[in-house]
Amino acid sequence: VDWSTLLPATTAHIDLPTYAFQHERYWPEAAASVAGDISSVGLGAAGHPLLGAAVALADSDGFLFTASLSLRTHPWLADHAVAGTVLLPGTAFVELVFRAGDQVGCDLVEELTLDAPLVLPSRGAVQTQLVVGVGDESGRRTFALYARPDETSADGVDAAPWTRHATGVLAVRADAVEPAAPVAENGVWPPAGAEPVDVSGLYERLLARGYGYGPVFQGVRSVWRRGDEVFAEVTLPTEPVHAEGVRFGLHPALLDAAVQAAGTGGAFAEGTRLPFAWGGLTLHAVGASALRVRITPLGPDTVSLDAADTAGEPVFSAASLTVLPVDPAQLAAAVDPTTESLHLLEWAPLDATVRASSPRSAEGLSGSRVTAVLTGGDGTRTGCSDGEVVDSRNGNGDGAADATGLVRALRATGAAVAEFPGLAALAVAVDRGEIDTPVTVLVPSPGAGAGGGAERVRKAVHGALALMQTWLADDRFAESRLVLVTRHAVAAHSEDAVRATGQAAAWGLGRSAQTENPGRFGLLDLEAGDVSGAALVRAVESGESQLVMRDGELFVPRLVRAADADAGDGFGPLPLPATPFAGWRLEPGADGTLESLTLAPLAADRSDGGEAGAVLGEPEPLGPGQIRIAVRATGLNFRDVLLALGMYPEPALMGTEGAGVVTETGPGVTGLAPGDRVMGMLTGAYAPSVVADSRTVVRMPEGWTFAQAAAVPVVFLTAYYALRDLADLQPGERLLVHSAAGGVGMAAVQLARHWGAEVFGTASTGKWQALRDLGLDEARIASSRTLDFESEFRAATGGPGMDVVLNSLAREFVDASLRLLSDGGRFVEMGKTDVREADKVAADHPGTRYRAFDLGEAGQERIGAMLRDILDLFARGVLQHLPLTTWDVRRARDAFRHVSQARHTGKVV
Repeated sequence: VDWSTLLPATTAHIDLPTYAFQHERYWPEAAASVAGDISSVGLGAAGHPLLGAAVALADSDGFLFTASLSLRTHPWLADHAVAGTVLLPGTAFVELVFRAGDQVGCDLVEELTLDAPLVLPSRGAVQTQLVVGVGDESGRRTFALYARPDETSADGVDAAPWTRHATGVLAVRADAVEPAAPVAENGVWPPAGAEPVDVSGLYERLLARGYGYGPVFQGVRSVWRRGDEVFAEVTLPTEPVHAEGVRFGLHPALLDAAVQAAGTGGAFAEGTRLPFAWGGLTLHAVGASALRVRITPLGPDTVSLDAADTAGEPVFSAASLTVLPVDPAQLAAAVDPTTESLHLLEWAPLDATVRASSPRSAEGLSGSRVTAVLTGGDGTRTGCSDGEVVDSRNGNGDGAADATGLVRALRATGAAVAEFPGLAALAVAVDRGEIDTPVTVLVPSPGAGAGGGAERVRKAVHGALALMQTWLADDRFAESRLVLVTRHAVAAHSEDAVRATGQAAAWGLGRSAQTENPGRFGLLDLEAGDVSGAALVRAVESGESQLVMRDGELFVPRLVRAADADAGDGFGPLPLPATPFAGWRLEPGADGTLESLTLAPLAADRSDGGEAGAVLGEPEPLGPGQIRIAVRATGLNFRDVLLALGMYPEPALMGTEGAGVVTETGPGVTGLAPGDRVMGMLTGAYAPSVVADSRTVVRMPEGWTFAQAAAVPVVFLTAYYALRDLADLQPGERLLVHSAAGGVGMAAVQLARHWGAEVFGTASTGKWQALRDLGLDEARIASSRTLDFESEFRAATGGPGMDVVLNSLAREFVDASLRLLSDGGRFVEMGKTDVREADKVAADHPGTRYRAFDLGEAGQERIGAMLRDILDLFARGVLQHLPLTTWDVRRARDAFRHVSQARHTGKVV
């Protein structure tokens, strides 16, 4: 300050001593987490910063604690982030359970296991419930903590399901319990012989490892090591939290700092880890703001903790704490905003939905207007290409045949129906006054028939496009609706499959036409067999734009939230293991039912040859010749179904083939490197990661999908090994393939025809078209459901019968097949449900060679060689991919049931 302008120049100035500026910090306080008087709704205040209400249960001595946690009400929790995701600290679970134990008179947390991390959203809150059970004779009580997003549906009902995040047991300490071990030895701190650990830059290093600790959780001050033991000083680092510590039994940030110190001192392995299981927890004193901690290793990633205050008085002890790795990707998925916004298409029963109101169908079939059915035959022909004639009773007929079935079904209900060869004929009839303009016109889709192929799809789409363009261009039908009728164009349910790709393409085109021309088009998909006339009437009268008919029941598409979707006609989706700590694998249950299939976390103690390292996030080192594969698709085989049902003759892992990406190679592996897309024979392949023998794996051909690649190994290798190595099939020999529409069967038919054999096949009648598509004529196809194949094929061969039988059937079907073999015939058994003794078969059927086998007996080298031969045949165009049905692994139970009932054609992945 220049005083000369205010004071005379002669004024004397006296120097004053300098001093520091005085200041006082002001911190914003968090908003109250509970609003209003909760006693007015029959609840009591919990008296804890993390809990809102506490209530004793009326019918027992159990207790319930509730809360709403958010970053608005508890902003300091935002300082605990892992891999960019804010989590409720594992130490907060400890604090909540301590509070619950105090309420019910239990001073020991005997067990506390964290089932799943509790993610705190950036917006909104999560509701929590801590449920404490009834005490037993010794005073022990179980407890569980649940949480769900704090949201309500449009009708005011809580929408989100509850997730269990923690379980455990509370108990009462024995009277003669041993006192807590002293943290400081003989009052000396740090203990003699302890060497300091450098903690400068600690939180920068932790951030690089995925721990995003903010100021509240940066409480590690000093760390020492003495042998395997770790000692530390930790504190609540910020003033407001320091002052708030007295409101907690033990502030979660302070205990978390002790856990951080254990990792800093080397008690835990490298990587991102979180508390998983606690045991023997005791709180000796409350309100601590600083601790001295002693950490003693008990095993891999397991320690005991003892903590005292700065005066050496015990505060906290834990007999054990185990940490496990966490998968950052699963944490990120847990807070993905699209998760709750994702919707799926489900086909719901028409009666369970609100029917659409359409003026074009209001009169429907029960009114005075006539419904027209087009049979094809003029310029708007609706059937297959010329010369293509298939049995419409199996849903594979041409347009005229399908239209005839529609007319017959409708007339059986008494509905007024007129049939015309095409739109032109219908227009002429309307002009002549022979018929009023129909409200609804049904027309079988162009490209009718099962199977696929680019040409069939092209014809179907072009035919449908021409039909719809002609319909829209004719003003006579401006107030009418054209319903395109398809068969097997939609996979509406878990057991459905798209079997007519041409019609599926026409269905898709029809959906686009509906969008551009509301009310002018309808879509109706039927299944194989006769049509229910009553259901057909209801379909037209409903006014729905899209319907499918299955077993005479109508279904319509509806959007449902993915989290709420269920299988409807199936078992419902399997949940992935809630905890991201562990790997998982699809495993059978103990009761031998498909319902008990589960996606189970892998156990740390592995003796089954699977990948133990997936559990702890530290993969086991690879052995010579091994590779690690991130699995993208797994082939489903009947062997897996037998394992799931407890019917397989020896213990084994499900999942023997798959496709994925190499992530690591072991010593001696050449020709494969991380990043390669591969396919082949695997073990325990229903898992995110497996270890495989590099000899049974090859690179995927360019242009193949993972699903296509996973569908090849077992079926083609089995067929190749059975026919070439075991049966020594020769050109001109007669081969009977049972279940020829299955995966191995279709592979065997292709290979045998390539090798010049005369092939016969059995399948259920609904799958015969698949055998026709493989080149078998009617005389070489028979039912797999009756024994007529024996007489039919004997007649077709003029008496000699078969040279080779590739069998997967059982009981009397085996007997009939053995009788059908010619002298010197070979019977190759690939099934597991009716394996015979070779000597007895030879005695009963002289000259017959019987051989049951398992593909694994070929050995790794031979499997690799055969697989390379098979891919060469694919590259040359000799072999073609099988019809493929894919399932999400969470629908495994439905997929297994689908295969167990032999409802599939080709391969399931």
